[in-house]
Amino acid sequence: NTHNQLPWPSTAKGIFIHTAEDLNRTGPDYIMGYGLVNATEAIKLIRLDNASNNSEYVIEDNVSNGANQTYEFYMYGKTELKFTLVWDDYPGALMASKELVNDLDLIVTAPNGSRIYPWTLDKDNPANNAVRNAANTIDVVEQVYVPNPENGTWTVVVNGTLIPYTDENFSLISNTNMNQSWTPPVIYVMTANNSIVINSTPVIYFNFTDVDNLTVQATL
Repeated sequence: NTHNQLPWPSTAKGIFIHTAEDLNRTGPDYIMGYGLVNATEAIKLIRLDNASNNSEYVIEDNVSNGANQTYEFYMYGKTELKFTLVWDDYPGALMASKELVNDLDLIVTAPNGSRIYPWTLDKDNPANNAVRNAANTIDVVEQVYVPNPENGTWTVVVNGTLIPYTDENFSLISNTNMNQSWTPPVIYVMTANNSIVINSTPVIYFNFTDVDNLTVQATL
């Protein structure tokens, strides 16, 4: 009940793609697509996206030409990260050289500043495995997969790279809470005459009661 409305078609599609069981080769391919629909995992994901615990695993938003929507969150202790971006696109012209009209890009940046690219396939070599070394400029589905992700603050950007017709609605799905922040631990050091605040929320408190006969009190 996070969104208080029926999901967009792109959201339903995105959830099924995001939670599909990968088959054949790692990543999407021209035989199995993104894999086999796993309804159980899809339901689990929907239940995680819950307003009662302030979680955002599913985001419905929109972007205009040349603009972007940016999401920052803290991630710790996951063995993998996955983000799936889906949009419905504007109807294209018959026999157009490129079917994609509104081109969005999913840009994921790790805490160390490196960009993680989405899966792409080579239409001229369909037997090749999917790779993650360039932006996707032809599909209305983009998925970024990160094995063994670094702990820290991640940035996910949905960029309106080329949107010639109206603002584009999109659905962004994640396997981690995109509304999760982290406040650095704060330490107070107390002496008989003064105190030093190192950051802002006390997690450890030291009390030095006597210079000659030192007593240390620590409160976690």
